[in-house]
Amino acid sequence: MYNGLNYSSDNTHKFKKEKDIDKYLYKAEKTRAKELVKEINHYEKIIDVKLGTKRERENQNEKEENQNVEDLKREENKSSKSEIDIEYAIDKILKHIEKPSAFIKCLNLLKTLILKLDKIEPRNLIRILIKITQLDFKFKIENSLQILTDMFDFLINETDRLGEDYLSTYKDAFNLFKIPFKIQTSIITDDSFKFNEGLKIIKNMVESLPDYCEEEENKDEIFENTLNLERKFLFDTIKQSFEKSRTTWAISSITSFLTNLYLIKSKFSPCQIEELENMISTIKNKNFDKDLKDDKIKSDPTKASHKVQDARSERFIDSNGVWSLKQSGTNNGNLFMN
Repeated sequence: MYNGLNYSSDNTHKFKKEKDIDKYLYKAEKTRAKELVKEINHYEKIIDVKLGTKRERENQNEKEENQNVEDLKREENKSSKSEIDIEYAIDKILKHIEKPSAFIKCLNLLKTLILKLDKIEPRNLIRILIKITQLDFKFKIENSLQILTDMFDFLINETDRLGEDYLSTYKDAFNLFKIPFKIQTSIITDDSFKFNEGLKIIKNMVESLPDYCEEEENKDEIFENTLNLERKFLFDTIKQSFEKSRTTWAISSITSFLTNLYLIKSKFSPCQIEELENMISTIKNKNFDKDLKDDKIKSDPTKASHKVQDARSERFIDSNGVWSLKQSGTNNGNLFMN
């Protein structure tokens, strides 16, 4: 019995300890669970904050990207509108520039436009220059020569500043405009030395041309065929030099110049050859008439080269309404009557 009681007491104590341990473990576990829940809530808040910040950042980035897209579209629309406005302005100016009375005003408007050359498409720039070169009166109007040479000098400097990418495929065509705006203007002078130097440059350039071929005329746009354009500009310069044939000191130089060009007429189109022949013929006829006049003077210096009419018998009315004789000597008409 004793041993049995003792055993029972020991077991009771043992179970009590285990029960206490279980309670302790349960409390500890419950406390830990609460701490874990707190930690989880804490980390969830941190995650939510971070996710919220990320979301805000993404939203902000999206807004900025949308804003950038809108800005680009706005700039493109603005640029497109600006190009359209400039092209419209150019079209209007080129329409009125054909009138001699509006030529100087149109040139000044074009000068204002090309101050912002980077805003003008190279094709439109070539259009402007082509249109000007097609006008026969471009150098004849007062101040036009100076305006055109200044404008072209500005274009040369500005295109160099913008670089080769600006002109791109139009670079060769643009360089050819030096013929009308630099060489052709150089022979509009009363300086015989400069004039003869200009004729030499033109002759050398013509000699460097290949022989004319009808295929040159097949291109739709005149500035797409630089060879045809060069040939045209050179012949326009030749016609400009011919205008100096009215000047006595230039006749011999022009006669020799045109004759040498005729020897290399294969460089020109059939129409240009015909014009060249007409120029040579005109100068020869002028020289022939001059020779005839000189021969008459040499044969009889006292004889007039034209018919002299005697107008002494013609009557006229003076300020006093009196008929008088138009002659020397006595005045039967009392012209000086009071």
